Amino acid sequence: MTYVSRLLRSGVHRVLMWQAVIVLVVACGVFLIHRERFDVFSALYGGAVAMMMTFLLGFRLQRAAAMNTAKSGLGDLRLYLYLYVGALERFGLVALFLGVGVGYFHLRPFLVIVGFTAVHMGYLFKLPTRPALRNKSQE
Repeated sequence: MTYVSRLLRSGVHRVLMWQAVIVLVVACGVFLIHRERFDVFSALYGGAVAMMMTFLLGFRLQRAAAMNTAKSGLGDLRLYLYLYVGALERFGLVALFLGVGVGYFHLRPFLVIVGFTAVHMGYLFKLPTRPALRNKSQE
């Protein structure tokens, strides 16, 4: 495993841990405000969808870091296409899961979106910085 792969893996793990903490805080806050389990499930569902998309993003980034583009005649285009398809995949899955949660499970849409957006704050914590990537790759 290369240094970049290890750095990506540890960064994704840290983001997922922070997101788990945030979803629990949001769920507790929803419970304190609404006092209904169903509302807590709505916030937890939105947070779980966001965490699943973070996991898929980390999976795609690790596969892209390990991808050998030197063999193909397309070079980096193959890598960019792989990441673009991953973004479309995540966008479609978010729409599908949020639609299933609101339409099939009849969760409260506002609380699902609150849980989903609050968990995205986990990206702000402990991401690998560019200097860390630059310093280690120059060695």
